[in-house]
Amino acid sequence: MGRVGSMAVVCQVTLAAAGASEPVRPIEWADLRQAVEFDDPFASLSEDQLSRLGLLVCIRNLIAAGKTSVDGREAQEMQRLEAGLRAERIDVEALLAVRERIADLRQARAESVNTSLDATNVRIAGYMLPQRVASGRTEEFLLVPWVSACSHGKQPEPNQMIQVVSRSGIRLRGLSEAIWVEGRLEYRPQLVTLFHIDGTREMRVGYTMMLDRDWDYVELESGPLSRIARPPRVPGLLR
Repeated sequence: MGRVGSMAVVCQVTLAAAGASEPVRPIEWADLRQAVEFDDPFASLSEDQLSRLGLLVCIRNLIAAGKTSVDGREAQEMQRLEAGLRAERIDVEALLAVRERIADLRQARAESVNTSLDATNVRIAGYMLPQRVASGRTEEFLLVPWVSACSHGKQPEPNQMIQVVSRSGIRLRGLSEAIWVEGRLEYRPQLVTLFHIDGTREMRVGYTMMLDRDWDYVELESGPLSRIARPPRVPGLLR
């Protein structure tokens, strides 16, 4: 082998070793999004308050569309809801005046990504939603931040879901069993189909990971997943 050939081999070995020794960065789900700062007046409302506000909006829309009477039972319920929210010092009209703008800002936050994590090795904990299953193992699954996300409740934002691909497949876990995963993370927006017993659901996913290793999550009380609160879902209020 000539001198040029020897140098080429040395360079290849050096690059391979550098790639193999690339440090793994521990991250949490909040790290996957870029900060989109705004004052969200809906964030301080409880799930019950959001639910009542959503029902109020629904009844108003029905009355505006002429689908229910202005003095019927629904209208009386609307007045009761308005009075109850006012008693709790909630400014209904002020909230509804900024509803569309807040919805747009929330959407922008949902689609933001942390580009500094693209093509890096990371470690993160989450819950498995299998896509392809055979003999108790899965080669592709979604990693999500809370139990049973996407099943029938609120879907996580695109930047809060990772499609994980394993070349050899890993042991299937239950929906309530959290796991740690390590691998190369890439920003790769895509539409993913998840299969349920009662049908399918398509979801926009922001990241992909090629899995290097996985292990059971045991930090139930003090780990990063204990700090994640499942967001309330109020259809029709903020989209």
